[in-house]
Amino acid sequence: RAMIGRAVRLWAPVRRLCTSRTVAIDTSGMLGRRSPNPTHTHEQHEGLMRELASRIRFRGPLTVAEYIALSNTHPTFGYYMSRDVFGRTGDFTTSPEVSQVFGELVGVWCVACWDAMGRPPRIRLIEAGPGRGTLMSDILRATRSFPAFRTALA
Repeated sequence: RAMIGRAVRLWAPVRRLCTSRTVAIDTSGMLGRRSPNPTHTHEQHEGLMRELASRIRFRGPLTVAEYIALSNTHPTFGYYMSRDVFGRTGDFTTSPEVSQVFGELVGVWCVACWDAMGRPPRIRLIEAGPGRGTLMSDILRATRSFPAFRTALA
């Protein structure tokens, strides 16, 4: 007979993988090296590793989003906080970093859209991006020739 509707329970003793209250993370494999002692060790960490270990110890596991946010924007150790990542010498270049023409064209386009909307007395022009504000600077420079538009921005 088939066992339909019955649940089978298997009980196994719970094993603790780590009996101390510290966190150890073996990062040697990340650098292409193998740890001389592959067993679980408790070592002192520095920098971001220390911060991550501390948060895990006191708050529990981190989500991927928390890990990425910490590694990118931590005030002291964050990737974006410790170097200039924009521009020709950085990790990537955006159109406003290459030439001001892009921002100026966007500025003139904004004026045209504002005019097509019937020239509302108040508008908000918002740049949502992680850069230096180069795009907004170029847009505002291009719109100086349109004082009514600039008044609507104020």
